[in-house]
Amino acid sequence: MKASEIVTAVCNEFSVKRADLMKSCRLSEVVEARQVAFYLIRSVLRLSYRLIGSELDRDHTTVGFGCRATVRRLRTDVMFNMRVNSLKSGLLNKVKKPVNKKSRNQPGKKKR
Repeated sequence: MKASEIVTAVCNEFSVKRADLMKSCRLSEVVEARQVAFYLIRSVLRLSYRLIGSELDRDHTTVGFGCRATVRRLRTDVMFNMRVNSLKSGLLNKVKKPVNKKSRNQPGKKKR
């Protein structure tokens, strides 16, 4: 999974255009989506603030502020918490690696 995939998922969930999220738009809907993207990239991919900032063309301090603001809101806003955690669990399911379906030693076959 890449940061760009998380940004796409956030844009779809919050009905925000990717271009608006990437530029310095200060509309509350866009700011909210951008901060959620920061938070999800940080929590799903475990990237540093600097790497997230370079991916989204933001300063690392902006990313840190956005992550902290999202965490504060997750604690107080139940509907927001449900929305973000639903999105996060969907992303985490995509990140999980597939289980090896076939083992090398199949039953019934002898090793040589």
